[in-house]
Amino acid sequence: MHSFTDRADRTWNLVLNVSMAKQIKDRLEYDVLNLEQFNISKLFNDPYLLVNILWVICEKQTEKMKWVKKWIENGEEKKLEKVAVDQDEFGEGLAGETIDKATEALLNEISDFLPNHRLRKIFSQGLKKTEEAMDKIFNQMEKVLESPELMEKVTMEAQELINKEFLPGKSFGTTQE
Repeated sequence: MHSFTDRADRTWNLVLNVSMAKQIKDRLEYDVLNLEQFNISKLFNDPYLLVNILWVICEKQTEKMKWVKKWIENGEEKKLEKVAVDQDEFGEGLAGETIDKATEALLNEISDFLPNHRLRKIFSQGLKKTEEAMDKIFNQMEKVLESPELMEKVTMEAQELINKEFLPGKSFGTTQE
């Protein structure tokens, strides 16, 4: 079992088993156990799919959750108690870092669920290699964004656009006598 904590500080436990995988397949038409069709980049690039998969797994946990919202109105403390978290509230708890952590928990849960130990090892190694590749890509992107050459190129292209679209016949950044 893997878990993650959402932005509302609620901890969600992910338990993947055959029954849960079938529910995901039936409700979302996405088979988390069919590794031939499984597309890890789809989970990274489709937050709607990811959150819906997480919702199917976590939905029953919401019935056991109780949260209290407190606020001050006209100097008086108000309180609202709610027993369940609905799908919208669940989705509101997932953004930024929490989506990253939830994705990691889901992928690790899928890896742990796989029935063959060699398949689990291969899937786990694939996850590590994917993470290494993404780190390398992000590092390269950061270097490009920090380079003075990029700023110079963007500035030049902006100058050309301004000259072409807004100042025809004039040169941006120069003075005419």
